[in-house]
Amino acid sequence: MLARLTPLTIALCFLAAPLLAQKVDESPAPAKVVRAFPKLRLTRPPCLRRPGTARNRLFTVTQQGKINFFPKRPERRRGEGVP
Repeated sequence: MLARLTPLTIALCFLAAPLLAQKVDESPAPAKVVRAFPKLRLTRPPCLRRPGTARNRLFTVTQQGKINFFPKRPERRRGEGVP
């Protein structure tokens, strides 16, 4: 048998909730940013994608509309343009 929710039980739940809540650690996570492709230079690329069919290639699109693709190897120097 379920207990009925009365206004008193609802009020007690709202009053007890802050007492039972746990503190959340809001400090930044210890992360280090590193370049995945240090030798690759692209101009304003807003998108980096790996298509489902090409497992060893990455594609980028620049804000100027140029599409680049390159092998998924960090030593790659620059993208190969696709018209």
